[in-house]
Amino acid sequence: MKSICFLMDFRGAGYVHPIISEVMRDLKERGWRVEARFTEQSAPSIEDFRPEYDLYVLKSTSLMTDQLAALIAANGGRTLNDAAALQRIRNKVSVDKFLRDRGIPIPESYIGGAEQLEAVLEERGPLIVKPIGGSHGVGVRVVHGAEELRQAASGDGVYAQEYKKGDGFDRKIYVIGGEPWASKKAFTPAASYLRDAQPVRLTDEMRSVALRVGVLLGLEIYGVDMIESDDGLWVIDVNGFPGFKGLPGAAPALASYIDERGRSVAPRPL
Repeated sequence: MKSICFLMDFRGAGYVHPIISEVMRDLKERGWRVEARFTEQSAPSIEDFRPEYDLYVLKSTSLMTDQLAALIAANGGRTLNDAAALQRIRNKVSVDKFLRDRGIPIPESYIGGAEQLEAVLEERGPLIVKPIGGSHGVGVRVVHGAEELRQAASGDGVYAQEYKKGDGFDRKIYVIGGEPWASKKAFTPAASYLRDAQPVRLTDEMRSVALRVGVLLGLEIYGVDMIESDDGLWVIDVNGFPGFKGLPGAAPALASYIDERGRSVAPRPL
């Protein structure tokens, strides 16, 4: 029997993301042996490791999962998304530079500590600051003055972007194998990822930008966060395998695509 393993973040004994639970049930009904594993609870030997499953689905944001995915790929295993593509998007500075150079609308961005960024704040106005290496919106905030900046940029410094004022909602374009889903969420640091999305109309520009991001970065299941501002549409984040919560039909679409990828030998061209 063919097998699929979901590598996931551990969020308490017995907890599995509700969308992933539905996807796993669907895949079992299609004849797959399906298991969930939490990377932090394993200790594979680098020397002796051999892939046990026909496909590993990478539903985790941890650095340990990145390392395990690289080990799987190095030993001939198959991952969804591509392990190297996920490692690439963890570095927000380099991926934003890469996308901006290829015509994707990325706000003006800077990296540094409070002292270095004060001049930028004075010249360009409010900034969105993000901890280097952060995830799930933890520590992300808008700063308007020098004192706020010093509080936000303590420690190892931050990644800062020109603040684009929207309507209070992030546009989140979720993509499954080239099929985009438009949604919106009111952003709440460290909690936004727990909330359901609200479906919204997908514009031609959103579709075009989201699909081009996937092609450029080699992603199959991913999310692109966008802001609709007075001066246009801006990409503010890219993430691999987002939550899809609140989007009707997402679970069966995910199951169908994972089933297809599990039975194929190569990604479907986007």
